[in-house]
Amino acid sequence: MEVFSNTGTIHVLSVSGFHVSTMYFLITLLLKPIDRLKNGRQYRILFIFCFIWFYALICGFVPAVLTATVMFSLFLIGYLRSRIIFSLNTLFASAFLLLVYDPFILFDIGFQLSYLAVAGILVFVPLFQKLYQPKNKFLYNCMNLIYVSFAAQLTTTALAMYYFHQFPTYFMISNLLISIPSTLIIYLGSILAVFNFPLTNEWTGFFLKEIILITYNTLKLIDSLPLSTLRGLPFSGFLTLLSYIAIFLLFLSYRFRNRGFMFMSLVLFCCVGGILLKKTVGI
Repeated sequence: MEVFSNTGTIHVLSVSGFHVSTMYFLITLLLKPIDRLKNGRQYRILFIFCFIWFYALICGFVPAVLTATVMFSLFLIGYLRSRIIFSLNTLFASAFLLLVYDPFILFDIGFQLSYLAVAGILVFVPLFQKLYQPKNKFLYNCMNLIYVSFAAQLTTTALAMYYFHQFPTYFMISNLLISIPSTLIIYLGSILAVFNFPLTNEWTGFFLKEIILITYNTLKLIDSLPLSTLRGLPFSGFLTLLSYIAIFLLFLSYRFRNRGFMFMSLVLFCCVGGILLKKTVGI
């Protein structure tokens, strides 16, 4: 737990939207051939819809899982009507539905971080892709992983520092290294849960164990690097507010090609860094 927390990958251990999305894409891939049958597409979407809600049920309807479940449900409804609605509208609609169901969920840390992470991915990843997108397929996928990790970290760091008062300095490296193994771990675990063949389960379990050990040892190595985690940061609510204003101005500067917004964003970031440094070292 300490190693995953220090490297900024604790989200892999908690049941979250990442797991819902992974299961969604796995079931979608497995059931794709059903589309060839009459009304197969509708049956496939209905099954996936029921499956992700069943997955949310066995996870105890925790806020992070509900966030992704409602979002994917809205996406499936739009997909059934041949409309792609996976956007900020979907994000805000799912948040509205959850708040109607339970207004106090707004104060849940998992709920806040989940929506900030998804909002960051939806807003900033397309901007990063416009700045640079390689043509090579392997580099393309690698850059997309970097963009997703950086965008999610950009919008969640301030709030995470406010709640936990620490910052993983090597978060980019650790999240990139764990993205593929964590997906394999979920898929192999799903195979063990569904199929009951002793021979294949023995080999699946062996590979699952080895992947888990390699992943843990890699993160442990990153955690042992100098200054891997900055602890005890006095990050206040005021600094959190300034950080998100700066992030919003950063988005506006690119959206409207306005250097004034960029300048104000940089000034606010410098103010946040200066105040934090003063509080930390007592200048």
